[in-house]
Amino acid sequence: MTVCIIITAVAALFLMICFAAYLRAFYHKGSGQLELPRSKQYSVHKEEFEKMTGEYSKIKWENATVKARDSIKLCAEVLDQGSKICQIQMHGYKSSPTRDFCGGAPLAAGLGHNLIVPYQRAHFSSGSRTITFGIREADDVKVWVDYAKKRFGEDVKIILCGVSMGAATVITAAGLEPDERVVGVVADCPYSSPKGIIKKVCGDMGLPSGIAYPFAWMGALIFGRLRIKRQDGAMYAVKNSRLPILLMHGDDDRFVPVGMSKQIKEANPDKVRLEIFPGAGHGLCYMCDPERYKRLVREFCEEVTEK
Repeated sequence: MTVCIIITAVAALFLMICFAAYLRAFYHKGSGQLELPRSKQYSVHKEEFEKMTGEYSKIKWENATVKARDSIKLCAEVLDQGSKICQIQMHGYKSSPTRDFCGGAPLAAGLGHNLIVPYQRAHFSSGSRTITFGIREADDVKVWVDYAKKRFGEDVKIILCGVSMGAATVITAAGLEPDERVVGVVADCPYSSPKGIIKKVCGDMGLPSGIAYPFAWMGALIFGRLRIKRQDGAMYAVKNSRLPILLMHGDDDRFVPVGMSKQIKEANPDKVRLEIFPGAGHGLCYMCDPERYKRLVREFCEEVTEK
């Protein structure tokens, strides 16, 4: 009897820790972050950020809804400028289009491109309560590619763009079952794999990643029905990519180390171009050097759409 009680208590404790890990890393049902973090690294850009979000809000957005491959509702903001070039811009982990593309969306609009800016699953009005670190989100990108072809014509040229988790998502989507209408990828501060970033964040929290990660993995499996495989993520998917990829990453990124972008580049050096921004923190390449950022994106878009 005592042995049964001990086994039951250990099992209950195990499930509680797994559930706590799931809640901390994967569960989300909310609006996402609309403002910059309050740390000193970001606060110096507050005034500029407010101007950029003002420009974002001036775009004449329409709303769009599609169904994901697992039948959840996916929502997006859409700008139709009658162009045959469309950018699909995927925001980051527990973030928002307004924050992550306050520079990128007005830049794309100024280039005359159509825009699809989705709310990632488990964010805002999109369905699900589980963030999957780019695994299921990569399939969502393919759904938005199909929407772009229906909305803007089968001859549309599509550029996939992303920031942070959104960047890892679009690289993964480009490497797995790529659509012929997708011509290039712009990825800002992506992580190399779900496992890699989860273990890194565990370390940031003062937890031994080798012990903490298995609980996160099991929590995702039990409560999110998500099996994270070793080969999941951008670093592995990019090996199969036929598309040119522009990576941008700040060398003072304290959330996703710039080394993760270097790993992605090394996995397919013929297709991946890495541009490092000195002094830039996570997602701050645009704000730290807007002229260089805009030039790189403009040149890349022209190159991939002229073929």
